[in-house]
Amino acid sequence: NLRGVGVGHLRPSHKKLTGAAAFLVRGSGECKSFEDDLDYWGIPDELRPEKPTEYGVLPENWDAVSLFLALQTQWNVTPSGTRSGLNYTSVRIVSNLRGLKLTPELFADIQLMEITLINTEREHVNRKI
Repeated sequence: NLRGVGVGHLRPSHKKLTGAAAFLVRGSGECKSFEDDLDYWGIPDELRPEKPTEYGVLPENWDAVSLFLALQTQWNVTPSGTRSGLNYTSVRIVSNLRGLKLTPELFADIQLMEITLINTEREHVNRKI
């Protein structure tokens, strides 16, 4: 769900941004979707690749990904412990401290990663239930 993120302005590299955000959730080893996909396609154990531990970042996405990672202590959290969104005041502060100009494009990239991470975590929790 990308409502409110300016979907009409998505560039091709945004797919890598959403992939990076989802990888932050799925790459932890707790999410079984990788193994589930292999099971679904009937891949035998001897042909299964190792679960990925790295995710490539395109150069044009590096500022967004590095800023997003620097914001990992700036989440608003619900009483139940789930992330509800970034503290947007902190986004400007952290971007300034990292020497990054917070342009509308960079902010939209951060929002895109934010909503992707929230939705991926939500899907992960729903699979456990």
